[in-house]
Amino acid sequence: MTELEVLLVIALVFMLYMYGKAEKRAVFFKCSLVAVGKGEITIEVDEANSTFEIKPTKKFIESLINE
Repeated sequence: MTELEVLLVIALVFMLYMYGKAEKRAVFFKCSLVAVGKGEITIEVDEANSTFEIKPTKKFIESLINE
């Protein structure tokens, strides 16, 4: 393989890794959005630190216990 082909293969592997990482984050946020809509979790935003925290509600904890 030439140097260009090696470089392109490395770039392909890197891009596939980054795509997988982004896909996992998208699934996490999609599930979080559905859980907020169902009232199972709440999201608290700290604007001063630009962070957020996901907290389960009683409804979520009770659904875990009843399963």
